Amino acid sequence: MEGSPFDADRLCGLANRLGVQLDLVEKSEWKLVNERDVKMGCMLPEMTMADGLCLEPFVPGFNDPQYADGVHKVLSSALDLASQNGIASIIVFTGMGTNEDESEQYNKIVKGFIEPIDGRESLIKKAERLQVTFMMEMLNTNGDEKTWRGHPGYLGNSTNKLVEKVIKPVNSSRLRLAFDIYHVAMMREDPLEMIENHHEFIGNVQVAGMTEGNANRGEITAEGQMIRYADVFSKLREKLPGGGKGIPVLLEYIPNSKVPETVRDDLESAINVCDESI
Repeated sequence: MEGSPFDADRLCGLANRLGVQLDLVEKSEWKLVNERDVKMGCMLPEMTMADGLCLEPFVPGFNDPQYADGVHKVLSSALDLASQNGIASIIVFTGMGTNEDESEQYNKIVKGFIEPIDGRESLIKKAERLQVTFMMEMLNTNGDEKTWRGHPGYLGNSTNKLVEKVIKPVNSSRLRLAFDIYHVAMMREDPLEMIENHHEFIGNVQVAGMTEGNANRGEITAEGQMIRYADVFSKLREKLPGGGKGIPVLLEYIPNSKVPETVRDDLESAINVCDESI
């Protein structure tokens, strides 16, 4: 939880109290989380290239030849780590766009997942064998880069394109859509329409509040909320198999309060918003 008053140990205590798992945990904290008997649902790959350059996970992609081999090695290693640590899924990204034709960039991303390298099994075949799921995330290119509420230059800023140009062509249940409703809304996509059109490809759901001015990635219970989460979760319940049971929901927002008790109470409220609908 970026900006929260909890360190990893206190987050574990909170997770145990609320009966939830933790996601996107820093690798350095995995030992502690396991010792506290908290499950980890998904992870972010650490994008360290061969030359030692460590990049934000959404920057390099198969679409960019300078990073393609490094991305393959990182994701292959991430599959092993996820399988060994009981982590069900890995968040993946298209990478930042290049000057090449957009369709060719998406073709390279598809090949990165389905084609074997140096005689080894492809990433998607390895994911199927290890039963770990890649979750590809759309990011909003609108917004302020300095606050990480916008990612100017990111290729995959359209849910429709991610589904049609990557997920469908790869054609595996081990590549699903990380459906981040905040990013969707920031790109002026209609979350209800996206669920209607692409529900069969949704692997997890991520939520964050969007209030007046679009600059806030805060609580989903905040006043002035522009995303009607009750409607969104009602639609998910209608369209997802089993009413959405088994589809992870990530509370991925920045708390406005620094008071631990206030943040804890809001997390409980946010969980209730999701549970009452799903």
